[in-house]
Amino acid sequence: MKNFLHKFTFLVLFVAGLTFMSVGQIPTIKPVSPVTEPITFEDNVTVEGTLTAAVLIPTSFKVPDTNASNYLVWSWDENDTSDRTLKVKVNAGNRTIDLSGNLTLDGANSVAAWTVSGGTGFIIGSSTPFSDSSGTLTLQNIDALDATTETTIEAAIDTLGNLTSASSLATVGTITAGTWNAGTVTVNQNSDTVAITHDGTDAYFKTSDGNFIFQTDEGTNTNTLVAIKPKGNATISQFGLWDSDSLNLRLQVDSNRSYIDALYGDLGINQDAGRNVKLFENATEGETKELKIYGYRTSDALRSLEIGVGVDGADMASFDGVSNYLFDGLGNIRGNLARKFTVTPDNTDGVDTYSATEMLGGLIRRGTGDEITANRIDVTDTAANIVASIPGCVVGSGYVFYVNNEDSTHTIQVDGGSGVTISPNDPSTAIPANSTGEFLVEVTNATASSEAVTVHCLGVRTH
Repeated sequence: MKNFLHKFTFLVLFVAGLTFMSVGQIPTIKPVSPVTEPITFEDNVTVEGTLTAAVLIPTSFKVPDTNASNYLVWSWDENDTSDRTLKVKVNAGNRTIDLSGNLTLDGANSVAAWTVSGGTGFIIGSSTPFSDSSGTLTLQNIDALDATTETTIEAAIDTLGNLTSASSLATVGTITAGTWNAGTVTVNQNSDTVAITHDGTDAYFKTSDGNFIFQTDEGTNTNTLVAIKPKGNATISQFGLWDSDSLNLRLQVDSNRSYIDALYGDLGINQDAGRNVKLFENATEGETKELKIYGYRTSDALRSLEIGVGVDGADMASFDGVSNYLFDGLGNIRGNLARKFTVTPDNTDGVDTYSATEMLGGLIRRGTGDEITANRIDVTDTAANIVASIPGCVVGSGYVFYVNNEDSTHTIQVDGGSGVTISPNDPSTAIPANSTGEFLVEVTNATASSEAVTVHCLGVRTH
């Protein structure tokens, strides 16, 4: 039995007729004979039995709310050009339609353009643009965006914080800020690859081509700088070059000093000899920097050779820093050679021993105050000490020294110490009073513990 709300006007064409009866105060319709005229009911109507109608046309259709205080009005709100059919299918189950706003649905070619599938997906045509999984709504299967939608989305998105993949990204405009969280950043161009990666300890910048060129693209003719800077107040910056899988050459700055370190093998400068090597070429007046070479011989101390121009005098090259210098081989000096002498006064009234240092100094003055009271035979130092006093001593090393007899009366002779021979006479020919004897020291054996020296008497000159 079906109840209809009051104030309905129907045009009913029945196959069977209608009879009306009262059930309580609700009119009842029973089919009796065909009725072709409109029938108006001012109150509720109950239809019992089977109502077979060719056409049932309500002008309005109302359904009361739960306490019959208000009504939901159903109507066809258009002037259509043909009859239409509205079908509702519940698929053997109770269904609820819950609307909180207007709903407009559109179809094409009499085929529904949208469906709701299984309560988890919203299907339009053959695509499911929305799906739900345990309360998580996913936008999917969007094949294209029109220009308006694309502009709207681009304007609304400030960051792509959740972007995890862009495998076919062709063009990127300007990225102004952010962090790249991928394991490796790879750039492919002209069949070569540049990759930036990090292994948790060190960062790597790799290329499949083998060559790197760092070039500024600023302006037209622009100088450039590649700088390596430590963080904060750290004092060390390093640049390393590898060879055979080992760090070999290191450029380092440490506490305001710069270093070039060859860690394995020799350090070569301009090895192809194609150009001169210039130091301090742009020195200006008052700038006399030196090249310092350091060495630490066993059982000695850290010492340095200092080579400079203009350090000790105008138009002068200086070799400073150590006490002794060895020039091996034949030397050819173009110009005057000045020797530094150390003059040793010795007024011993007796036999005097000339130390190797005094002999090397060049001049020994005997009897400067006329203190000598008899003829004397002085003695040289030992051959071992003489050899030790000559830096880099080899067979043939030697020097010239002088003995100046300033006594007014007595003679001085020179005798050889241990391992020393005076030639041609041992002791030498006596040096008369107020005369100078000239001697040449020659090393004949420089082997340790077997040292031998010959002191040649070159002559005597009277003052």
